[in-house]
Amino acid sequence: MVGARRGRENQETQFLQLLGAKALLYSIDIPELYGHFIVSSSYGWLFTIDERVNGYLLNPFTRECFELPPFPSFFDDMTMTFNADEAVIESNEKLFTMPFKELQTTIVSNSLLSHDPKENPDFTVIIMFGDVARPAIWRPRDTGWAIIDCPCPLSDVVWFEGKLYIYSFDVMFVVDVVGSSPKATEISTLMSGIMIPFWLYLVDFKGKLLLIERFCERNPTSRLWSQGLI
Repeated sequence: MVGARRGRENQETQFLQLLGAKALLYSIDIPELYGHFIVSSSYGWLFTIDERVNGYLLNPFTRECFELPPFPSFFDDMTMTFNADEAVIESNEKLFTMPFKELQTTIVSNSLLSHDPKENPDFTVIIMFGDVARPAIWRPRDTGWAIIDCPCPLSDVVWFEGKLYIYSFDVMFVVDVVGSSPKATEISTLMSGIMIPFWLYLVDFKGKLLLIERFCERNPTSRLWSQGLI
């Protein structure tokens, strides 16, 4: 497990390995990460974005790497092009720019793998991208990202028992990722707790799919509350 960060030259990357009740923290110098922003890790692979806003899947131990296709635009009516050091974004006949350093850390908020690419070459990558955390998937056989049509912003996504689940606005969706047009189908409505949570997580816990709600109160402690979904 590695936290989100931007890699710098001659700066080692720290990894946290959980071994039962113990945790092992160690550091590795990985030149392939210089200038990259680490979004997340899944099955030991790192999802990174370089200074030109290109996405990669990198195994930090074997140095195997997949170069991902260009990211989709935030919205259907938006176009995004790149010049020397910034992105030019056009939406609703308005034009604005965003520096690469800002876009690098904000274009994707989360990513997840369906399988370990070393064990199953037919894996799927899902990302939550843009300000509203839209979901999109990519597989090695695809030429680009396929956007999943569902209400946004998303709270979280998870692979559970071979299926992709999405939670958004108190509604749970299961996604059919077969074919070129993934489809999200509503399967349940679940109201959150009494308080409005700051964070929501979908978690596979001992074969059960749980919704974890995290609350931050005025004191520095936080409170967790969960309920079963499936």
